[in-house]
Amino acid sequence: MRLTDLYLFKCSDGELYAFSVDKTGCNLPRSACRSGWLLLAQLKPGDLIEERYAGAIDATAEQGFCVVEEIPSHWLQTEN
Repeated sequence: MRLTDLYLFKCSDGELYAFSVDKTGCNLPRSACRSGWLLLAQLKPGDLIEERYAGAIDATAEQGFCVVEEIPSHWLQTEN
């Protein structure tokens, strides 16, 4: 699956983040964030150049989402 845009979410009660191919985040695991996921940003795959996150991006492409514990701060500054 080739990604176009990814959506970045943050768990509203913790420090977990998630990527999703779905802008609504309805495919994100509720068990990882019981209070709900908040949409933070829409990212283009070209914005995600950090090698460290290549596996997370690949996992998102394969399963539609990926939960991570941290993200680069400049991703939070991306306009939706």
